[in-house]
Amino acid sequence: MIRVRALGARPQAHHHQQLIQALTPRLDAIGRWRWVEGDFDALLLLTGGTEVAATALLARHPAPHLIAHQSENALAAALELVAWHHQRGRAVRLTTLEEGRTELLPPPPELRAARGAELLAGVRLGVVGEPSPWLVASAPAASLLLDRWGVTVVPLPLSSLSPSAPALAPALERATQWRHLAEAVQEPSHPAMVGAAGVSLALDALVSEHQLDAITTGCFALVEATGHTACLALSHALDRGVVAGCEGDLLSTLTMLWAQRVTGQTPWMANPQTLRGEVLELAHCTVARSLTTSHTLRSHHETDKSAAIAGQLREGPVTLLRLGGGALDQLRVVEGELRPQPTREGRCRTQAEVRLIGGAEALLRQPLGNHLTLIYGHWRAPLLEVHREAFPTREG
Repeated sequence: MIRVRALGARPQAHHHQQLIQALTPRLDAIGRWRWVEGDFDALLLLTGGTEVAATALLARHPAPHLIAHQSENALAAALELVAWHHQRGRAVRLTTLEEGRTELLPPPPELRAARGAELLAGVRLGVVGEPSPWLVASAPAASLLLDRWGVTVVPLPLSSLSPSAPALAPALERATQWRHLAEAVQEPSHPAMVGAAGVSLALDALVSEHQLDAITTGCFALVEATGHTACLALSHALDRGVVAGCEGDLLSTLTMLWAQRVTGQTPWMANPQTLRGEVLELAHCTVARSLTTSHTLRSHHETDKSAAIAGQLREGPVTLLRLGGGALDQLRVVEGELRPQPTREGRCRTQAEVRLIGGAEALLRQPLGNHLTLIYGHWRAPLLEVHREAFPTREG
C-alpha cells in the first residue's frame, strides 16, 4: 500500500480539496494507495510554489517519489525537484498522472561522476542484529565505513524486527496483498505469511524512525529467534526504493546502495553458485518483485521455514559488481547477459544464469567477498568513472 501525501502552496489553499477530489481517481495508476498526512512513500504536488517545502520533506527520504499533474504548475515544480535531487547525486521516481506512467530518473552521468567522492556522504545504514559469522571479509568496522565512504552505521537490536501484536491487522492486509501478487504459494502457511508481513512492517518502521537510507538484517539469527525470515520484508523495501541487504552483509549493502545511487537501478544481491567458463549461476532467497516477470512464494531454502521468493528474473543485459578490500577502495565490475535458467532444488529460491562478457577471472581469482550485486543494463564504464572519482589510484 503506497502512502500518498498531498502538498500545495498556501496561496492556493482554498481549492486544494477540489484538486484532491479531481486527482484521486487517477492515483490508481500507481497501484494500491491511501492518503496520509505524516510519513509517506510518494508526494503529490498539487501546485507550483511547493519546491521549498518539498525539499524539507524529501531531504532524508530514502526513496523520493514525486507525483505531478498537468495543471497549477505541478509538473514545473516536479521538474525543479528532480533537478534538485540530481544535483545531490540521487535518483527520483516521477509519476505523471495524465500518462499514468512512473519512471525512475537517475542523475546524468556528468553529475554522477562529479559527485563520486561524496555520493554516499551522510548515508545512514541500519544493521539489525549482527552480521552472519561466515562473513569474515564483509564486516568492516563502522569507523572505516564512515572514514572511507561517509556512511554512518546505525546498530539496531534483533528484537526490533519481531512482529508486533498491535500490527496484526496491517500484517494480514500485507500478507493478503502478497498472496494476490504471487503466481503461486507453495510451502508458506497463512501464519507464516502473516509473520513475514509483520517483520516487513517492523522493518518499514525502523527505516522511518531512524531515517535510514539502507538496511541489512541478521537473517539467520532472526529465523532462530522468531521463526520468521526477512526475505519478503527486504523485497518489499527494495520495491519502495529502500536498499535492503541480507545476512548483515555491510559491504554488499554498501555495494547495492552505491549502484543504486550511480545508476538509478534496483539492485539484486546474490550468491555465486558455479562458474563454468564465462557462465555464472547465481541464487538468493529474496529479490525485488519489480525485477521479475513472475514469482512464486516458497519457504526459505536453508531453514525450510517462513517465506521467501522464487522470482523469474527478466532476461537482458546486466552488470555484476562488488565493493570491498581492506581499505574499502576496491571495485570488481563485469557486464553480461542474463539468460533463462531451469530452477534447481538445493539452491536459494531466486536463480539466474549470466553469460559474462570478460572479467570472470577477476571474480574467481580476486574476489572481494561471497555476495555479488546485479543491476540491469551495461554500466561498467560509468561505474568505473565514478569509482575513480572517489579513489583515483584504484582500478576496477
